[in-house]
Amino acid sequence: MSRPYLKIVADYRRQYRHQVVVINGDDWRDQYLSRAHYAATSGPLVQWYEDGRKVYGFKNAEQAAQFKTWVETCGIDWSTRPRDGPIPDFAKPPERPAMYGPTPVGR
Repeated sequence: MSRPYLKIVADYRRQYRHQVVVINGDDWRDQYLSRAHYAATSGPLVQWYEDGRKVYGFKNAEQAAQFKTWVETCGIDWSTRPRDGPIPDFAKPPERPAMYGPTPVGR
């Protein structure tokens, strides 16, 4: 049985009390936001949408602060839409480790 989206959002808001809202985080920016979230949490991506903005959930304030620091200092102009200009040179978060496939030894 599936849950309605509003119920999922309400559950996320309760479970992940520390939240960071990001505007214009679509398109090519999404993968970097996901990587920054993983760098802060080492866990699954927790994201939902409210009023057309992406909301990222965190279990504690330190994780949220680390993510927010990256968002504010990475060099991306979040006030512009992703396709309104060239991709800037910005501080990229570390690659997320592969969760499937051969082990690093076998690659």
